[in-house]
Parts: sequence; structure tokens; C-alpha cells
Amino acid sequence: MENSNDKAVFFGEITASVTHELQNVLAIIKENSGLMEDILLMSQNSESDLCERLQKSLGSIKKQISRGVNLTSRLNRFSHTADHAEAQININETLKRLIFLTGRITKLKGVEVTFKESEKRPSLLTDPVFFQVAAYLCIKSFVSILKPKTKISVVVADSTIEFRCDSTDLQENVPVEKSISPAKWAEIKKTCGQINIRAEETTDAPGILLTFKK
Repeated sequence: MENSNDKAVFFGEITASVTHELQNVLAIIKENSGLMEDILLMSQNSESDLCERLQKSLGSIKKQISRGVNLTSRLNRFSHTADHAEAQININETLKRLIFLTGRITKLKGVEVTFKESEKRPSLLTDPVFFQVAAYLCIKSFVSILKPKTKISVVVADSTIEFRCDSTDLQENVPVEKSISPAKWAEIKKTCGQINIRAEETTDAPGILLTFKK
């Protein structure tokens, strides 16, 4: 991401992913509503297992409506993080929403992101967008070097956020001691430096530790 365009690129990647998911939601609803129409037409001649098939279609529609509402409500809150250049954010809620909205991006790579929030519910006065950019870059840096069907854990403590994976989950051509490429690492450090967050690699396992002042 170029410095002058970080926010635009970040918002573009997230919204493109979420709108793709919304298209999937609408496609499934359309498919099931068409199926229900066909079943109703068939009911004029036969009533065998119609109720069961209608209930299945209605259940699928209700599930997709709930999924669509969840996507749009979180995307709406995400879009409002750009309202202010500096604001007090709830770190747990901000990261949880970001992980949800980027779920399709990580799943396409076969990677699952798990999240453990802090019981102390830490907050931070910062640029909300650049904070999310920094977290997203940390997640992406591991997504690109992990084997399929592996996990990234994100753990929030009182004044730190840790992004970590298991060394056995790295692709065979990725050395543990240099798991993050210099280019990606420079990008992470640059973004964190803009919001006064210290970024460092963990030494006991592949990971990134972000430290912030509350």
C-alpha cells in the first residue's frame, strides 16, 4: 500500500470482499424463492413432501437474510471508522469486526483466524482506519505464507495485540526465523509508526506483537 493511498486501498479490499459475500446471500435467496415458486406450482398436482421442501427453503432464506443483515450492519459500522482522523476505539470490538469482515479473504486461502479478546476491554485514542490497516497487514502477512487448513490466532491483552501461528503451519519454503518478508515487515512498521504503535516479531514462534499506550 502506498502511503498516500493506504486508506483507500484498505477500504477497497474490505468492501469488495463483503459486497461479494452479499451477492452470494442474494443469489441464494433468489434461488430458494424460485424453488418455492416451483414447489407451489407442483402443489396443484401433488402434495407429497411439499411441506418439508418448503420448510427447508424458508429456513435457508431466513438464514441468508440474517447473514446479510449481519454483513451490512458490520460494514456500516466499519465505514464510519473513517469519520474522524482520531477517535477512542474499543480494541476488542474493532478487531472482532475486522476479522469478521475479512473472513472471506482468509477462508479463500484456507486459513482460519481465531480471536481472543481481553477481559479488560482496552481502548485506544488513535486513527481508527490506520489501526485497522495495521492489524489487517499483520493478518495478511501470515495468510500468504501458511499452509491451507491452518490458523492464525489474534490475542488482545491489556496493552498488546499478538498475531501468531504455529511454525509447523508455515509453507515448506518459508524459514521460521524469517517468516515475514522484509517488504511486508517494512509496511507493517511504517503503518504502526504512523499511529505510535510498536511492532516487533516474536522470537519463540512465528508472530507479531503490537504494543500500544492506552
